[in-house]
Amino acid sequence: MSEVGEVLPEYKFIITQYQPSYVNPYGKKLLARCYWPVTFKRACIEQWHLLSEKFGLPSIVGFYAVGATETEKQELLDSLTNMLEENIAVMKTGTEIEFKENPKYEIGQMI
Repeated sequence: MSEVGEVLPEYKFIITQYQPSYVNPYGKKLLARCYWPVTFKRACIEQWHLLSEKFGLPSIVGFYAVGATETEKQELLDSLTNMLEENIAVMKTGTEIEFKENPKYEIGQMI
């Protein structure tokens, strides 16, 4: 053994650097240029999901009787929520439901 050290075999350590400099010996970040495009893409996808939920499904309006109790109103609300989530509804006889679509856009029309 010498004081300088021993010679290591080739490819023992792989050091990755992209354009290192004296000021920054680690180099530039590889994905630094991808940050803003990815951020904008994620925001656009999130907005697209919100718009498709808002305009893709019709609004459901349920009507209850004048003398309905709070529990009956809550049951109607739960049934309508279940209808949106699972496309299944069980209602009492005489319960009225309306599906209201956005009048601005029709099915097949380009936005």
